[in-house]
Amino acid sequence: SHIVVDEAQDFGTTELAIIRKLVKKGPNDLFLCGDVAQTILPKHRSLADAKIENVARARIVQNYRNSREILMAAYAVLQNNLHEDLIDCEDLEILDPKFANFRGPVPMALCADDLEQEIAYARSYAETRLSQEARTVCIAFAGYSSRDISAFAKRCGVTALNGNYDPSSDSMVFCDLEQTKGYEFDTLIIIQCTNEVLPPIDAPKEEEHRAACKLYVAMTRAKREL
Repeated sequence: SHIVVDEAQDFGTTELAIIRKLVKKGPNDLFLCGDVAQTILPKHRSLADAKIENVARARIVQNYRNSREILMAAYAVLQNNLHEDLIDCEDLEILDPKFANFRGPVPMALCADDLEQEIAYARSYAETRLSQEARTVCIAFAGYSSRDISAFAKRCGVTALNGNYDPSSDSMVFCDLEQTKGYEFDTLIIIQCTNEVLPPIDAPKEEEHRAACKLYVAMTRAKREL
């Protein structure tokens, strides 16, 4: 009689049309919850084409995960990389940093001489933070597939982030940018966050904005330090 969908921003028109057919039209028949700023899949999405009508919208504005400083950095990524058509889209409401409910350290951007040095520093910093007050640390690699990262994590004796992640037993994890979605960490470190990697050099021009969305998603997995 009722359907609830979480992460609805990743549903395209086809999936939405299926959802529409699964339940009879009526009061509170569908409840779709999502954040279009976190859309990472290249799908056409139209509620009207899916025959979902008379939509009432409610917006959650308070952010309980991120510090204001982290949200400001992530907000800037979207503002500087999404073209006007997306920013003006009625479905896209980017959360203003003023709605974060606590403060924290300003995110750091550091430059290494090469990837080996970057990884070594990231691991050293992660260990330092875990020996202090951080309970969970994620090192996210831009420009690598989840398969590559899983193999590298195994060589390093580190857990690769997957659906079986348990923060109580895996305090440090490796992952790609997409795999961070749905999780949160006290400290998050992004490797290879460079112009040569983001957006991917083989990405079509009209799809480049998705790299900004993926980076935004990864950045906002950090609760206190980025």
